[in-house]
This record gives sequence, C-alpha cells and structure tokens, in this order.
Amino acid sequence: MPVEPIRIFHPKSRPYGKSYLEWSICWWKWLLGIERSKNPAVDMTGEYAKLNQGDKILFLCQTFEKTQVVPRRKLRIEEGTVIFMPLINYLATIPEDGRTEEEIQSTAKWKMDSVAIVRLTINLFDIKLRVEDFRFRSNVFEVSVPPFNLLGLNSGIIKCASDGYWIMLEPANRSLAMYSTASCSSGRTRISVDYSIELAN
Repeated sequence: MPVEPIRIFHPKSRPYGKSYLEWSICWWKWLLGIERSKNPAVDMTGEYAKLNQGDKILFLCQTFEKTQVVPRRKLRIEEGTVIFMPLINYLATIPEDGRTEEEIQSTAKWKMDSVAIVRLTINLFDIKLRVEDFRFRSNVFEVSVPPFNLLGLNSGIIKCASDGYWIMLEPANRSLAMYSTASCSSGRTRISVDYSIELAN
C-alpha cells in the first residue's frame, strides 16, 4: 500500500485557534526568548530543538546565519505532535533595520521579496506548494529578549516585524525525514536544514 505524503494545514485555516500569522509571532517569541548558547537556530544536532516547548505544538527552525554546513538535527516526538516551522523568514528590528515601524516592515518585506527558491521534502516526497500562499507578513510586535540573545542585542523589550514562508504539518503519525532549503535570487543567502524525527515508543 503506497505511503501518502504528509499533509499541511491550509494557509487560511486557524489550527488550534490561531492563524498562521499568529503562530509565526508565537514562534518568534519562543525562539528569541532563548539565549544564543542553547538556541535551536544555531544547534547543529537537535540537542536543543525541544527547549522551552510544550507537548502538542512543536516549533522547529531553520539556520540563523549563512553556513556551509547543513544542520542535521535528530529528535523524538510523541504521536499526534503538530510541527510549525519557517521555510525562510526574516525579522527586522528597531533601530537595527529602521527607525520607524513602517521602515522595519518595509525592510522585512524587501528581504523576502528577493526569495527565489523554496523546496521542501518530507519522507522523500517533494512537497509541491503554492509558496506565495504560505507567506505571512506581520504588523509590528514586541518580544522580550534575554541577555546573550540570538540577535546580539541588549536584553529587554524590542519592537520587530516579520516576513516569511511558514508551514504547519498535520499531527504526526509516523517518523519523518524532512529537508528544506531556500535562497534569495542572488544566491548569497541560502539556508538549509535536515531533520530526522522519530516517534517515541
């Protein structure tokens, strides 16, 4: 019997009471709340992939900076776990990316307007998405960042805006081998990640 590809929640749906955009803001607040030394975005093995997370919704991430080595992250999840992650995204902050709310929203949009390649493979299936349907741009929101944070900013409340491509997988009922890659049109920015996800016994 052929194995069906993993299904992805429709981009206009509200999985578990939140829109994709609302989940993306929750994701940023989770990621930026973790100090850099243990941040899942710079973790090469998956050791910290589940840090500060609940049981049912699992946030995964790409790489944070350009790297020549693709992270190969391994982790175990419970059956029924829902995975939410970006394929490629950008966060603009005040004053690093602009002095006003309008400027940081414009910067985030400009960064994502240059995206040329988005590819997702799960369990050897190349997932065909209308990727433009999975792009979500936020209004300005606030995040609390700790000392020694991922962005290298002073600790405290920061104002930021996000733009990017996101997916939410329907509840897992089998182990997953997931690979995604994305790049800008110039090829200067290219991010990839390889996840091996096993169901707990």
